[in-house]
Amino acid sequence: MEPGMYFKHAPTPHTDDAAQSSSHSASVSARSGADHLAVLDELPHMVWMRQDGQPHGNLAWREYTGGHVPQDWLELVHPEDQAAARQQWQQSVQAQKTFEAQLRLRRHDEHYRWVLALCRHPS
Repeated sequence: MEPGMYFKHAPTPHTDDAAQSSSHSASVSARSGADHLAVLDELPHMVWMRQDGQPHGNLAWREYTGGHVPQDWLELVHPEDQAAARQQWQQSVQAQKTFEAQLRLRRHDEHYRWVLALCRHPS
């Protein structure tokens, strides 16, 4: 499975949420296919991911974006944040390090909101 992104509406990370996310991630990685995607829909935070080369957004993502699931999640990042986010993302992919960034993400109403974007690459 390719890496996916976890988005949180709050501009700062919370330790309890990170621990909860890790336990959800372990549970999610044990499933596959449609079950995997169904479990992601149950998560309270937005998730964008690629599976078999196709982009998927969980229910929270689809509600936030109005159903838009782009090929590249960076398409929805505010233009002023895109270059830095893309560079940081590419560095994290190359180094297989955790990606974490506060950035503005476009909502279904065309307004941008600050989110915390997290990704742990599979080992």
